[in-house]
Amino acid sequence: MDAGDEGANDYVNALETQLENKTVFLKQSQESLRKLRRKFKADNADAKPVAVDKETWKAFMKKPMMFVEKSDPIGLSLTDSSVRMRNETSRDWAELVSGSELDYKRGLEEMINSQRSVNKDLETLIRLLEHGDEGQEGSLEHIPVAATLSDKNASLWASLSKLCSEVLCRDSEDPTEVEGVLKRLVQYDAVLSVSDFSGTPELERLYRLLLRANLLDPEFSPSSSGHVRLLDFNDDDLS
Repeated sequence: MDAGDEGANDYVNALETQLENKTVFLKQSQESLRKLRRKFKADNADAKPVAVDKETWKAFMKKPMMFVEKSDPIGLSLTDSSVRMRNETSRDWAELVSGSELDYKRGLEEMINSQRSVNKDLETLIRLLEHGDEGQEGSLEHIPVAATLSDKNASLWASLSKLCSEVLCRDSEDPTEVEGVLKRLVQYDAVLSVSDFSGTPELERLYRLLLRANLLDPEFSPSSSGHVRLLDFNDDDLS
């Protein structure tokens, strides 16, 4: 048997001895407390407990008490276990918070990139529609680049509304219907069809402009499904 095994056996024996001592003193303390309760218990259960007189308490305190040794192995084990558990719990919590923060940042980045994609689609659509309107450019005012994505998006929607009223529907008093169809197109409405572009000369004119500028997705050919979808400007293959 080497020194390591002897040290482990001594440690186990010390633990067993400490456990036995603690168990004995704990039983003695519990029995002494029960005797005190029985001796000074009030006759009426609802009445206030009778206070222990000083002499009885002094006699009780004269009984030997257990004092933990400085090298108490049980105390050291409990302390080591407590510190280790707190360390593991803190590390798990730190990893959880770190992961949640990363997920939040990742989601925020995806949302910003998606918003930028929508803004880019709107800019491209407005530019192509302006130049595709029988060679005439609309009278859209130049809108400076906004400081935030929200302001930029609002500015682009305002440009789209201005395009409807001053270019596509310049001969019509109410561009609301054309603007609504155009918004559905930009937002990739899955149920938008060719029939939505009929009924008014302005809607038919818009459809012809989209076809002429090749802005409609060829996979959604009106002859095959009747649905209409805007070309995906994020796709590298625009052939």
